[in-house]
Formats: sequence, structure tokens, C-alpha cells
Amino acid sequence: MAAKRNRYSTCVSVARGSPAAMRKALLEALRRSEYAEARLDYMRPDDVPGLLGSLPPDLLRRRIVCTVRNRRDGGRFEGQEGARYGMLDRVAAYRPFMLDVEYDALKRSRRLAGALHASGTRLLVSWHSFVRTPSPDALRRRMQEMFRYSDHVKLACMAKDADESIRMLELYRWIGREGADGGRRTLISFAMGDAGRLTRVLCMQLGSPYAYVSLGRAVAPGQLSLGEFRRLGRVLK
Repeated sequence: MAAKRNRYSTCVSVARGSPAAMRKALLEALRRSEYAEARLDYMRPDDVPGLLGSLPPDLLRRRIVCTVRNRRDGGRFEGQEGARYGMLDRVAAYRPFMLDVEYDALKRSRRLAGALHASGTRLLVSWHSFVRTPSPDALRRRMQEMFRYSDHVKLACMAKDADESIRMLELYRWIGREGADGGRRTLISFAMGDAGRLTRVLCMQLGSPYAYVSLGRAVAPGQLSLGEFRRLGRVLK
């Protein structure tokens, strides 16, 4: 069961290098936000099990999204992809609220896709483009391909102008609400960069379960702070 969601629920991205600092920041984030994202790619792989084992199980399983992002997708993981896949597999054993895994990784590795599905962990299948925003048709095709792996999908693209930002919001018109198991599909889609900052709020009005924010310095291009997000949320109510 997830945290109680309101119309403008947030997920604080937390990126720290040591287990102690990460644990402290996650607990602080969850005091101020409905959800938190643990950017485990900022940590040494050997330290991750200790961190996850130290977190209160109810918080980990109901309110924490875990991810291990490589550099191509905006992360800090330095090792080979095989090592990262093994780390994702180990994280899945702790059954976090969601495990964010890139679409490209699941497509490349049947073994990874099979192991993660067998773990029973809810997957958030993600795709990022830090260079451009594809055409509307290309975005729609990519989204539908991603839904083959999970009923929970996230797309984020760098936008250079308002038109490209709007493309990311238009995806909500094409989502299709019923998932493979009869449950409800969820989509998180927004534009990155300065041109896309407002889409991080507007996506909530279109069905996104939460918005990614920071407690201080942004972890991703165009990310709003928690304070900025709440101010905009009050304006839009």
C-alpha cells in the first residue's frame, strides 16, 4: 500500500554517497513528502544492501522508489551493465515501493526482465532523452512498447521550447487506462530543462501519481524544489 496520495503528491529525489547520509536524507524527505526516490547509483554497490536493510520496512515498501541509473541515462553508476543488472536484481529482493528500471535495459536483457518480474517487485519502466524530444508518433509508440513490461511507465525528454513540452503532456491522452492484469495503468510524463519546468506540475492534473522534486539542488535538469512545487500547486488549486 502506498502513501495516501493527494492531487499534488511529490517524490523527493535523494542522491547521497554514504549509507548514513542517504538514510538520513530519505527519512527527512519522507517527513516532508509523500514519496522519496533513492538514487542508489550515487552509492558504492557494496553499501546498498546495508542501507536498504536499515530502512523501516513499511517506508521502503510503501513510499520509496529505488533506481540505479547509468551515466547514459543521467546517473552516476560507473561499472559494467552486467554489474548494474546484478545490483538491480539484489535491490528487487528488498521489495521497494517501486523499482525504476530503464526500458532499454529490459529490452536488452531477457534475463534481467525475467528475474525482476519473478521477484514480484512493482517496476516503473523509464525512458529518458537528454538530447531531444521525439515526434508525437514516436513518443506514443515508445510508451506503448514500455507498457508491455509494466503497467507503470515514466518518460522524460529534454525540451527546447513549449511545443516539445506539450508533446510530453499529450501522451496522457493515449495511455489507455486498463493494464494487463485489469488494474489501472499509470503514466509519469514530463519535459526536462527550463522549457519543461511547468510540465512537472501540470502532469499531476493529467494523472501522474506524483511529481519529482528536490529538497535543495536539482538532481535532474529543470527539477523544481519541493517549495517551488508547492507554491505552484497552491496557484493551480
